[in-house]
Amino acid sequence: MKAIISLLIFFSYIPFAFADSKDTTILIDAAALKKANPDKIILDGKIDSDIDHDNVMDVINYAYNASTPPAACSEENCIVQNNRLITQPTLTFDIFLKGPKALIQINYVCTSIGVMKSIHNGMKDIFCGPSSILRWNDEDYIKNN
Repeated sequence: MKAIISLLIFFSYIPFAFADSKDTTILIDAAALKKANPDKIILDGKIDSDIDHDNVMDVINYAYNASTPPAACSEENCIVQNNRLITQPTLTFDIFLKGPKALIQINYVCTSIGVMKSIHNGMKDIFCGPSSILRWNDEDYIKNN
């Protein structure tokens, strides 16, 4: 009985962990990957999601990196900021649309990848981290803070 109650309490928190005020379903989170795989520096994976809202599951191919790639700079402020960021895990990704069989390269580094309910130009918005949302402009996903 105690195990069942513990299990119910555990599952009661799950909807809140994935809930977002912007109606986002988080698919993968870099910090969670780092915690689950502390010995991994690089990790590749795939997640299915309907990105182009055609009821066909598309594929998000992601690459996890245990640290943020350093920015190119020579100023001391930038170097100090790089040293703080380098310990943050990141994700890069592309999207393969199954319906039209098209590959969309995403040119952003994200801390998490989520699919939002909001749609721009026929494609769902992509959650790229707490301060980044990517929106389809009919050619590419662009950052919209």
